[in-house]
Amino acid sequence: TFGDAPFAVSATASSGLAVSFAAAGPCTLAGNMVTLTGVGSCTITASQAGNTNYSAALNVGQPFTIGQASQTITFGALSNKTFGDAPFAVSATASSGLAVSFAAAGPCTVAGNMVTLTGAGSCTITATQPGSASYNAAPVVSQALVIGKATATIIVSVSSPITYDGTPKSAIVTTVPASLPVSTTYNGVATLPVNPGIYIVDVTITHINYQGHATGTLQIAGVPTGSGVAVTPKDTTSGTSPISITFGTVTSPGTATLTTSGTGQPPPAGFKLGAPPTYYELTVTAGFSGTATLCINYSGSSYNNPSSLKLNHYEGGSWVDVTTSNNTVTQIICGVVTSFSPFAIMEPTFSKATIQVFGALHSVGNGNYPGATKTALPLELRVFDKANVANMDPKDFATLWETGTPLSSRYVSLTGPTTVSVGAGLTNLYTIVLPASDPANTAIGSGSYLVIGRASIGTPSPVFVFPGSPTDPLSPGSTSQKYLQVIKNGAGKLVPATTSAVPGSLLLIAEPAYFEFTSDTELVPIVYESVEGVWRSVVQADPPEGFVATPGALQANVTDNTLQAVQFSIKDVGSDWTKTKLTHRLNHNGRDITIVSEPKMINKQKK
Repeated sequence: TFGDAPFAVSATASSGLAVSFAAAGPCTLAGNMVTLTGVGSCTITASQAGNTNYSAALNVGQPFTIGQASQTITFGALSNKTFGDAPFAVSATASSGLAVSFAAAGPCTVAGNMVTLTGAGSCTITATQPGSASYNAAPVVSQALVIGKATATIIVSVSSPITYDGTPKSAIVTTVPASLPVSTTYNGVATLPVNPGIYIVDVTITHINYQGHATGTLQIAGVPTGSGVAVTPKDTTSGTSPISITFGTVTSPGTATLTTSGTGQPPPAGFKLGAPPTYYELTVTAGFSGTATLCINYSGSSYNNPSSLKLNHYEGGSWVDVTTSNNTVTQIICGVVTSFSPFAIMEPTFSKATIQVFGALHSVGNGNYPGATKTALPLELRVFDKANVANMDPKDFATLWETGTPLSSRYVSLTGPTTVSVGAGLTNLYTIVLPASDPANTAIGSGSYLVIGRASIGTPSPVFVFPGSPTDPLSPGSTSQKYLQVIKNGAGKLVPATTSAVPGSLLLIAEPAYFEFTSDTELVPIVYESVEGVWRSVVQADPPEGFVATPGALQANVTDNTLQAVQFSIKDVGSDWTKTKLTHRLNHNGRDITIVSEPKMINKQKK
């Protein structure tokens, strides 16, 4: 085969004389070494010319064929390219030294050894060498060329906020290079948005040769019609959306515009704004019916005591507390309103006191020494400043509840109920935090209060009962207890109780705050309950002239966590409608204590 190494030939003559060689064809001889010079048929002829003793020998020729040589191509792997890269050269070599040619298949072309990219994808460059007279064609060698997509620029343009008008809205998307196809979604949905809200615009190029991704924000400002409509107007000052509004029913579409600022009407007495001070001016042109729930994220301001915050709405020339909830973890405070105007979040600066209210119902049986049970009593509570209450008569608490002006909710924090065990049974505990009696609080109130509860007892036609209790002036930081209890007497009548808390250990005496005669005889129950200690009592009933108490006196004995009820029967025999005097003569640990009460008697007998 052409390309084989030179090789030796040999021949002998019968005379023993030296033999000579000659070559014809694509080969040469040097002595007895043959060198191949091409492809074809080569003949080596051996001769011996003779001498004085031998004649010349006959020449002997030996032909042989020289075949074409094999060759290989060396063509290395190609580096990845990106569509848009400049043309580049490739190179390959053949082991024969002959020139190598290139061909391309896929999104590229080749001219000579210069490759031009025509698109993204996979391109194959093939190297060939067809051979020559001396060499066979080389095996073809191919190399894959990965062409990545070129990165294009996406520009998302939004005229924000867009005013809601009930039609679909879209962002304006342009590309560089221009007019590339894209896929666009709004909050993950391809459908164009219609309703007010903030939408994340997500754009991806879908061209075969280009890639790219960009996002933007589309805001549709406004309020559509419907029920339970929720909107989050963007603040024209900061560009954020700290407020959400949920409307009960929107009757006509419109807009909701929010502007925050650091100036506005000063807070009411005993309150201050956060740092920095923030007022929320909210203008709504949409028509709605019912109420709207407004929630504000107050994480942008700092407060000394976030749990005490109040959401205030400026209406009718004053700040009104509209707070319904305050989540100090998410820092979101909510309120319910029927109109929109400036809002502000405020925290109290006044000194505080605490009132613990215990609500219980005592159900008393028949007789002078009836059995009695105690159950927790749910209550609605209102607190009135005693300085503004002209009439403290318990029989008028129902009227005061309906027509009086309770202490503003901005000054009162009420939690509960929590069901706890006190004395002989369960009671509902409510905790009220409110301004203390303090010269610094004089612009708020006196610091002395009347606490009234409304109990709804029985179904399906409940009876409303209004127990209440006044307080002394409450010193800053103090905690006092009030027992708002109701007694059901042996006839099943519900009466509000006045409860005396007798210290020494603790004895609770619950007796009617007043009693109404709906017939000529009225039952007057009294419940003695020991929270702690051994107590003995002799109670004497002294009605006014014209009435007879049966019996005249009753006894009770209670010890830790027990109660005992006694019950007088008072009969109208002449009718001097004033008060019945109840005298409790107590003995506890050898100490005598006398407590006198005078519940009013009211004539409700049918004539």
